Amino acid sequence: MAIDRVAVIAFAKAVLTGACAAGSPLLLISVPAGIVLLFDFGDPMGGLNGLLIAVFPLIITLPIVLGASILIGLPLTYLLSRAGRDQGELYVVAGLFFGGVLPVAISILAGQAAGGLFYFAIPGSLGGAVTGWSWGRHRDALNLARHTEHPDLEPTI
Repeated sequence: MAIDRVAVIAFAKAVLTGACAAGSPLLLISVPAGIVLLFDFGDPMGGLNGLLIAVFPLIITLPIVLGASILIGLPLTYLLSRAGRDQGELYVVAGLFFGGVLPVAISILAGQAAGGLFYFAIPGSLGGAVTGWSWGRHRDALNLARHTEHPDLEPTI
């Protein structure tokens, strides 16, 4: 089975843009703080600390978005493709929903119903929607190309 290079790049792009979107509220704070620390010449580790602080939100959001994309997004792609409902808008809605529901569900399951994970529902929804938007654009373009080349062909993953 050959790996579809275009699909892998589109998947990576969707995950990266979603992680940046989910981390964007904290990046607005961490990037300026990291830049200030980059130029702290009195601290020999100032540059490294500044870099870590600047990208810290991405260190947190990237594995979460990647995991959710693998565990939810790819199976969803398979199901939508097999059902003939592979449309970009559905990926945005699914990302918006699951990105917000997952932190709340984890919070409730962990017994922290009023805990801090509820605060991640909004950035999670934003990250999920952006990931879905990026992946949905790829899927729409792929389906359009398939339909243009072979109008009678069934949609596939």
